[in-house]
Amino acid sequence: MSDLAELTDPQRPMLQRWHGRVMHDLVKYLEMMPRSIDWDALQDDDLESLHESIYETRRDRQGVTSARQLFEATLGDLDAGLHASLPIVAETRARLLALEEATPALLDAPADDLDTELIRARLFAIGDGLRAFGARLERGR
Repeated sequence: MSDLAELTDPQRPMLQRWHGRVMHDLVKYLEMMPRSIDWDALQDDDLESLHESIYETRRDRQGVTSARQLFEATLGDLDAGLHASLPIVAETRARLLALEEATPALLDAPADDLDTELIRARLFAIGDGLRAFGARLERGR
């Protein structure tokens, strides 16, 4: 569903609640620590913070949940037909996978050996895409 104007009356508030949850449960916790990192002088101990943001995004009594797992869990807030038709779902999945592909060795490689610009771009692309979707959702397009 690329045209958000086609949403039904029950779908719009459901999608708005879902978007709010994704922004809080995923984007907030995915971006929180990386926003405080000095990306121009990345240190080895910063890599642990990045790893935690991506792969240990939430820790609670149920265990550890990665960013990708958190995103997939939010889809339960939408009916299957709706989330299957939303391009933002496939886009976000692809962005999360791209981030994981850029960061498999965060804890095994020195900071100097990593493509930090690629990692930074891929990490923040997730939130940027979801913020843009939220703006479109609010405008109804």
